[in-house]
Amino acid sequence: MDKPETPLTLAAKDGRRLSNRPPARKPAARKRKRPVKGVGQGHRWEPTASERKLISVALAAGHTTEQVAAVAGVGIRTLQRTCKKELRDGAAGVNAKVANKLFEKCMKGDTIALIYWTKTRMGWSEKAQLEVTGKNGGPIQHETVRAEADAFTARVASMADRFARNMVSDADEAAPANDGELTQKSTKEA
Repeated sequence: MDKPETPLTLAAKDGRRLSNRPPARKPAARKRKRPVKGVGQGHRWEPTASERKLISVALAAGHTTEQVAAVAGVGIRTLQRTCKKELRDGAAGVNAKVANKLFEKCMKGDTIALIYWTKTRMGWSEKAQLEVTGKNGGPIQHETVRAEADAFTARVASMADRFARNMVSDADEAAPANDGELTQKSTKEA
């Protein structure tokens, strides 16, 4: 049988004191001088939960161990000693969480997530491939039609000659008219 609960056991359970007397004080311990916190001086770095998460995320993002140690403000060996699990499994855990979120979005019908999943995980592609072959699947035959090319070049050259002649004849006609007007004005003034 269990013992009946006494006021002492009840008070111990809920943390209240039994008497009104203040608790006895322990003598104050002598303070010892501690070395300044720093590398190699007895300071032991213990990462918080948020620092451990940051380390895992940084590794999943592709940062090196040296970069993570620099961000955390500790040496590489300290990081390796105190965060073994995060260095070993952190990136995989974060990547698994991201993949789970992507999967959930795909199951809800998110079009962008579905397109991303099919391209990256299933190898689908939007590239259209066009193959051109010659007759009966053979090589393409190239023909140079020299006569047509020469005729086209001759036609363009004749058009250029006509244009140049028209420009010269227009300039010749305009020049005497101007000179005549100038001479008539000058003779009238005299």
